[in-house]
Amino acid sequence: MGGFPIQFADSDPATDTQEIPSIEDLPNGIRTPQMLQKSMQRISNVIGKIDWALDRSNILAVEKANSMVSQGYRKEEGIFNMPYTDWVGNLTLLCGNLWVVDANQLLLARELGIIEKLPYVSHDSLDDHSNGDLVVRMLALVQISWMFIQLGVRLSRKLPTSQLEIFTLSFAICSSITYIMLINKPQDVRTSYTIKAVRHPSAEDLIYVANAGPLGSGPKYSVWIPNDATHRDVLRKVPGHVMSMACLFALLLFGAAHCVAWNFEFPTALERLFWRLSSVVTGVAMPFAYLLDQILGRAWLKAVKVESQPRVLELVGKALMVLIVVVFVLARLFITVEIVRSLAFLPPGAFISTWTANIPHVG
Repeated sequence: MGGFPIQFADSDPATDTQEIPSIEDLPNGIRTPQMLQKSMQRISNVIGKIDWALDRSNILAVEKANSMVSQGYRKEEGIFNMPYTDWVGNLTLLCGNLWVVDANQLLLARELGIIEKLPYVSHDSLDDHSNGDLVVRMLALVQISWMFIQLGVRLSRKLPTSQLEIFTLSFAICSSITYIMLINKPQDVRTSYTIKAVRHPSAEDLIYVANAGPLGSGPKYSVWIPNDATHRDVLRKVPGHVMSMACLFALLLFGAAHCVAWNFEFPTALERLFWRLSSVVTGVAMPFAYLLDQILGRAWLKAVKVESQPRVLELVGKALMVLIVVVFVLARLFITVEIVRSLAFLPPGAFISTWTANIPHVG
């Protein structure tokens, strides 16, 4: 977890639950200020006191911002480029005396005058605090390359290969793409720089700060940015565009790798058919879900502009997403069980090694 902390030194703490204004009309799964306060208190009891508390001024601004958007504030300008639930989730995290924001939100806070200046963190200082090791990543890529070579040799010689090796290949592909995408990123930097705010934000400020925040994969139980959050990049204003495209490409290759075993020997013809179906589902389910999310997201924006009820679209979208996830999980469960079962039915040729076994590797 990470982010840049912004501290409101002159905050007006709201410690009594009865003093905390309630934010109305929040979607299911969104943490209210009261729920966020309880979560932070539980975390404080485990790791020690955290300098975070609800701020009455910020809570009132959050409530007003949500009300303004619900009543059509600047909808015609299309300021939203994320689903409403993600936006309001980012919004409610701004109710305390300490904000944890990403680089885009930090820059916006400077432009809005909430902070006076941006922190200076040199590249060398960032590298010093990074716990990632480039050598380890390169060795991992070399090991993955060996796997590609030995499977390529086996397939070129028409030697049988186990489904377990194909299963491993699919994960190796995803790992390769992950290492390539993150090879120059700092890892596990545990040093934070707290920035003092010079004023409290207005409700209008919060609308834009929340919209500049990252997308998460689920409910946020603390003010910290989760590791799986996706942020904006330099190519587009849509959060996580490059990383999302890389993930979709990896998932397509992930499913395509399973299709290598399309004509492998299986215990029964029915299991071969299920393997083929599961491989196709593995490759297309998540990209299809992303495409569906984009379509429904645009429909949501249109619904907002014409003042209709966007919640129906959200419910339909959630139902379809749940269905896709269930089908994907069932396909993955079958493949996982099948690779273990097929080991008992391997043909003799699967035990013949090639010259790639003489290449130094870990295995």
